[in-house]
Amino acid sequence: GAYSSWDFGDNLQNFDLYFLWQVNPSITPDLMGFGFRAKSKLDSLDYRLEATVNKATGSGSTTEYQFDLELGYAVNDDARFAVEGFYASDAYTQWYPTAHKWLGYADYFSRRNIMGARVGLSNKFSDDFSASIDGHFFMRADASKSAFTFGGGAYGTTGSDKSIATEIDVVGNYKVNSAWKLTGGTSLILPGAYMKANA
Repeated sequence: GAYSSWDFGDNLQNFDLYFLWQVNPSITPDLMGFGFRAKSKLDSLDYRLEATVNKATGSGSTTEYQFDLELGYAVNDDARFAVEGFYASDAYTQWYPTAHKWLGYADYFSRRNIMGARVGLSNKFSDDFSASIDGHFFMRADASKSAFTFGGGAYGTTGSDKSIATEIDVVGNYKVNSAWKLTGGTSLILPGAYMKANA
Protein backbone atom coordinates (compact mmCIF):
# COMPACT_ATOMS: atom_id res chain seq x y z
CA GLY A 1 0.00 0.00 0.00
CA ALA A 2 0.87 3.68 -0.11
CA TYR A 3 -0.07 6.48 2.30
CA SER A 4 0.48 10.20 1.79
CA SER A 5 -0.17 13.02 4.32
CA TRP A 6 -0.60 16.72 3.54
CA ASP A 7 -1.16 20.03 5.34
CA PHE A 8 -3.14 22.58 3.33
CA GLY A 9 -3.40 25.27 6.00
CA ASP A 10 -5.87 26.27 8.69
CA ASN A 11 -9.01 24.81 7.09
CA LEU A 12 -7.42 21.49 6.11
CA GLN A 13 -4.56 20.75 8.48
CA ASN A 14 -4.57 16.98 7.97
CA PHE A 15 -5.32 15.45 4.59
CA ASP A 16 -4.34 11.85 3.83
CA LEU A 17 -4.59 9.83 0.62
CA TYR A 18 -4.06 6.08 0.62
CA PHE A 19 -4.07 3.03 -1.65
CA LEU A 20 -4.20 -0.56 -0.38
CA TRP A 21 -3.81 -3.79 -2.34
CA GLN A 22 -4.45 -7.12 -0.63
CA VAL A 23 -2.95 -10.16 -2.34
CA ASN A 24 -3.37 -13.52 -0.61
CA PRO A 25 -3.27 -16.88 -2.44
CA SER A 26 -5.75 -18.35 0.08
CA ILE A 27 -8.25 -15.51 -0.41
CA THR A 28 -9.72 -14.77 -3.81
CA PRO A 29 -10.19 -12.40 -5.44
CA ASP A 30 -7.54 -9.78 -4.69
CA LEU A 31 -8.82 -6.55 -3.20
CA MET A 32 -7.89 -2.93 -3.90
CA GLY A 33 -8.91 0.08 -1.84
CA PHE A 34 -8.67 3.83 -2.38
CA GLY A 35 -9.46 6.40 0.24
CA PHE A 36 -8.90 9.74 1.89
CA ARG A 37 -9.08 11.23 5.36
CA ALA A 38 -9.51 14.93 6.17
CA LYS A 39 -9.30 16.43 9.65
CA SER A 40 -8.96 19.98 10.94
CA LYS A 41 -9.89 22.39 13.71
CA LEU A 42 -11.71 25.66 13.01
CA ASP A 43 -11.73 27.76 16.18
CA SER A 44 -14.28 26.04 18.44
CA LEU A 45 -15.34 23.63 15.68
CA ASP A 46 -13.53 20.60 14.33
CA TYR A 47 -14.28 17.92 11.78
CA ARG A 48 -13.08 14.54 10.54
CA LEU A 49 -14.15 12.89 7.29
CA GLU A 50 -12.96 9.60 5.86
CA ALA A 51 -14.19 7.69 2.81
CA THR A 52 -12.94 4.46 1.24
CA VAL A 53 -13.83 2.60 -1.95
CA ASN A 54 -13.08 -1.13 -2.30
CA LYS A 55 -12.87 -2.98 -5.59
CA ALA A 56 -12.30 -6.73 -5.89
CA THR A 57 -10.48 -7.98 -8.98
CA GLY A 58 -12.10 -10.35 -11.43
CA SER A 59 -15.37 -10.47 -13.33
CA GLY A 60 -18.62 -9.88 -11.51
CA SER A 61 -16.99 -8.03 -8.63
CA THR A 62 -18.75 -5.08 -7.08
CA THR A 63 -17.54 -1.70 -5.87
CA GLU A 64 -18.18 -1.20 -2.15
CA TYR A 65 -17.67 1.88 -0.01
CA GLN A 66 -17.80 3.41 3.45
CA PHE A 67 -17.76 6.93 4.85
CA ASP A 68 -17.57 8.44 8.31
CA LEU A 69 -18.15 12.09 9.22
CA GLU A 70 -17.61 13.57 12.69
CA LEU A 71 -18.29 17.16 13.75
CA GLY A 72 -17.10 18.49 17.10
CA TYR A 73 -17.63 21.61 19.15
CA ALA A 74 -15.42 22.78 22.00
CA VAL A 75 -17.83 23.94 24.69
CA ASN A 76 -14.88 25.40 26.59
CA ASP A 77 -11.19 24.60 27.04
CA ASP A 78 -12.02 21.28 28.70
CA ALA A 79 -15.33 19.99 27.26
CA ARG A 80 -16.12 18.81 23.72
CA PHE A 81 -19.43 17.73 22.17
CA ALA A 82 -19.43 15.58 19.03
CA VAL A 83 -21.89 14.10 16.53
CA GLU A 84 -20.99 11.49 13.95
CA GLY A 85 -22.63 9.66 11.08
CA PHE A 86 -21.34 6.54 9.30
CA TYR A 87 -22.28 4.16 6.50
CA ALA A 88 -20.76 1.00 5.02
CA SER A 89 -22.28 -0.90 2.10
CA ASP A 90 -23.40 -4.51 2.48
CA ALA A 91 -20.24 -6.15 1.06
CA TYR A 92 -17.63 -3.62 2.16
CA THR A 93 -14.40 -5.20 3.45
CA GLN A 94 -13.16 -3.56 6.64
CA TRP A 95 -9.52 -4.54 6.00
CA TYR A 96 -7.62 -4.73 9.32
CA PRO A 97 -9.96 -3.16 11.84
CA THR A 98 -9.44 -1.47 15.15
CA ALA A 99 -13.02 -0.28 14.99
CA HIS A 100 -14.06 -0.04 18.63
CA LYS A 101 -12.99 3.60 18.86
CA TRP A 102 -15.58 4.40 16.19
CA LEU A 103 -18.14 1.58 16.39
CA GLY A 104 -18.33 1.14 20.16
CA TYR A 105 -15.94 -0.30 22.73
CA ALA A 106 -17.94 -3.53 23.03
CA ASP A 107 -16.71 -4.60 19.57
CA TYR A 108 -20.00 -6.21 18.60
CA PHE A 109 -20.24 -5.07 14.97
CA SER A 110 -18.00 -4.55 11.97
CA ARG A 111 -17.90 -1.87 9.31
CA ARG A 112 -20.06 -3.81 6.86
CA ASN A 113 -23.75 -3.39 6.02
CA ILE A 114 -24.06 -0.87 8.81
CA MET A 115 -25.17 2.72 9.20
CA GLY A 116 -25.88 4.91 12.15
CA ALA A 117 -24.84 7.79 14.34
CA ARG A 118 -22.94 8.65 17.49
CA VAL A 119 -23.30 11.49 19.98
CA GLY A 120 -20.62 12.06 22.58
CA LEU A 121 -19.39 14.35 25.31
CA SER A 122 -15.86 14.40 26.71
CA ASN A 123 -14.46 16.50 29.53
CA LYS A 124 -11.05 17.10 31.06
CA PHE A 125 -11.62 17.41 34.79
CA SER A 126 -7.97 18.02 35.66
CA ASP A 127 -4.52 17.73 34.13
CA ASP A 128 -4.55 14.05 35.06
CA PHE A 129 -8.18 12.90 34.66
CA SER A 130 -10.61 12.99 31.73
CA ALA A 131 -13.77 11.08 30.88
CA SER A 132 -16.21 10.60 28.02
CA ILE A 133 -19.68 9.23 27.37
CA ASP A 134 -20.85 8.14 23.91
CA GLY A 135 -24.11 6.83 22.51
CA HIS A 136 -23.96 4.75 19.31
CA PHE A 137 -27.02 3.94 17.21
CA PHE A 138 -26.60 0.99 14.81
CA MET A 139 -28.83 0.00 11.87
CA ARG A 140 -28.44 -2.29 8.87
CA ALA A 141 -27.75 -0.41 5.66
CA ASP A 142 -29.55 -3.12 3.64
CA ALA A 143 -32.35 -4.86 5.54
CA SER A 144 -32.20 -7.83 3.16
CA LYS A 145 -28.63 -8.68 4.25
CA SER A 146 -27.22 -9.83 7.58
CA ALA A 147 -25.44 -7.61 10.09
CA PHE A 148 -21.83 -8.63 10.76
CA THR A 149 -19.76 -9.25 13.87
CA PHE A 150 -16.48 -7.44 14.61
CA GLY A 151 -14.59 -10.45 13.22
CA GLY A 152 -16.51 -10.27 9.95
CA GLY A 153 -18.89 -13.21 10.36
CA ALA A 154 -22.62 -12.94 9.74
CA TYR A 155 -24.61 -11.89 12.82
CA GLY A 156 -27.84 -13.82 12.72
CA THR A 157 -30.19 -14.19 9.79
CA THR A 158 -31.49 -11.42 7.57
CA GLY A 159 -34.97 -10.85 9.01
CA SER A 160 -36.75 -7.59 8.17
CA ASP A 161 -35.84 -5.16 10.97
CA LYS A 162 -33.18 -2.52 10.39
CA SER A 163 -32.58 -1.50 14.01
CA ILE A 164 -29.61 -3.48 15.38
CA ALA A 165 -28.75 -1.95 18.74
CA THR A 166 -27.85 1.10 20.81
CA GLU A 167 -24.57 1.13 22.71
CA ILE A 168 -23.57 3.47 25.54
CA ASP A 169 -19.87 3.72 26.43
CA VAL A 170 -18.40 5.43 29.50
CA VAL A 171 -14.60 5.73 29.57
CA GLY A 172 -12.19 7.36 32.01
CA ASN A 173 -8.49 8.15 31.56
CA TYR A 174 -6.03 8.83 34.36
CA LYS A 175 -2.47 10.05 33.71
CA VAL A 176 -0.23 8.39 36.29
CA ASN A 177 2.92 10.14 35.05
CA SER A 178 4.55 11.13 31.77
CA ALA A 179 5.01 7.47 30.81
CA TRP A 180 1.84 5.78 32.08
CA LYS A 181 -1.88 6.28 31.54
CA LEU A 182 -4.72 4.14 32.89
CA THR A 183 -7.93 3.72 30.90
CA GLY A 184 -11.08 2.02 32.14
CA GLY A 185 -14.74 1.97 31.24
CA THR A 186 -17.94 0.09 30.67
CA SER A 187 -20.30 -0.53 27.76
CA LEU A 188 -24.05 -1.14 27.79
CA ILE A 189 -25.75 -2.77 24.78
CA LEU A 190 -29.48 -2.13 24.32
CA PRO A 191 -30.67 -4.61 21.68
CA GLY A 192 -32.81 -3.39 18.81
CA ALA A 193 -35.43 -5.44 17.00
CA TYR A 194 -32.89 -7.23 14.78
CA MET A 195 -30.59 -8.18 17.66
CA LYS A 196 -33.52 -9.41 19.76
CA ALA A 197 -34.75 -11.57 16.89
CA ASN A 198 -31.30 -13.16 16.50
CA ALA A 199 -30.39 -13.60 20.17
